[in-house]
Amino acid sequence: MRAMLLISGRRIMSESRDAWIALNLLTDLWPALRARLVEACDGPEGVLNGGRDRLRSVPGLRTDIINKIDMFDWKSSVCIELERAREHGFTVLTPADPSYPAKLLEIHDPPPALYVYGELLPADDRAIAVVGSRRASFYGLECAREFGRDLAAQGLTVVSGLALGADAAAHQGALEAGGRTLAVLGSGLDVLYPRRNRKLLEQVAKHGAVLSEFPLGTRPLPHHFPQRNRVIAGLSLGTVVVEATARSGSLVTARLSVEYHREVFAIPGRITSERSMGTNYLIRAGHARLVQRAADVLEELPRPAAGIEAPPLSDPPDPPALPEQEATVLSCIGTDEPVPVDALAGASRMEMGSLLDALLSLEMRRLITVLPGARYLRRGPGS
Repeated sequence: MRAMLLISGRRIMSESRDAWIALNLLTDLWPALRARLVEACDGPEGVLNGGRDRLRSVPGLRTDIINKIDMFDWKSSVCIELERAREHGFTVLTPADPSYPAKLLEIHDPPPALYVYGELLPADDRAIAVVGSRRASFYGLECAREFGRDLAAQGLTVVSGLALGADAAAHQGALEAGGRTLAVLGSGLDVLYPRRNRKLLEQVAKHGAVLSEFPLGTRPLPHHFPQRNRVIAGLSLGTVVVEATARSGSLVTARLSVEYHREVFAIPGRITSERSMGTNYLIRAGHARLVQRAADVLEELPRPAAGIEAPPLSDPPDPPALPEQEATVLSCIGTDEPVPVDALAGASRMEMGSLLDALLSLEMRRLITVLPGARYLRRGPGS
């Protein structure tokens, strides 16, 4: 589709680009119907300018949608949308743009428009999705962060959905490694969801990009997230499912990865945990390869094509300063001998409730490890 647009010349390319954006503004068109329309009408301009008779020839197209397309003042609407995007500092890519992700063009219903906050690089074609539960366990969060960090350290771009839980942990892991990460939203780029990930969003935009196919102002409605998941799967060479219930949206991403002929990996979990029912099912049914470390994923991926280099890793961001109580507790824990919790209580002179809170926070920051018998050990560099 892009080759045809490039051959058509500069003026036609510009018109086509606006037509793709206009098609994306028609939010009543779900992806599969939109793709069918583009094919039936020989491109986005044919959809917008073909008239009612041509639209009526497309099977399954409702009369109200035909009327909406026929009456749509798409050129002025596109001008307004592009101006709003410019004011926010966003760029908008379409299949007519050379910088539109090549991997997305391989799926049958690529987004007509992709809003970008940050920068996409050619090396982002070597990307891996890491997805999982919003209510991930500590084990799930650790796995997502570790895989995100280790995959990014190998020059792969980590793709996820910026959701709470496993998604956020995967992004954070990639950032810790100084690598690249892409976040795909289920809302417009100007409507952050969840709000508490604002700081993480800015970090992702600085070390990768935040993406959305939804027009500006679009709220995060439930049916947007399965639609968003096809973009996550489409951008990636494969998908790692960290932790998922039997009805998790992560399983949708895994199914789409299979549909797009991409790899699917799953991290096994406890057989008694509902959070692991989805991942364990993927492995048992043969839909996913069992992986325990990032190296297992790398073994299954094609080698980079000649001339394609991974982007250089940036310096990992400085860790935030610890609160006073956490710093006090950490100073009492060494890397050689585990320290029992009662000994920590005496050394830190803290009440048990405050001590346990500080220990949990340090564990979440991956600064300490808890061992059997409520004993604690400081993690070494890179562990």
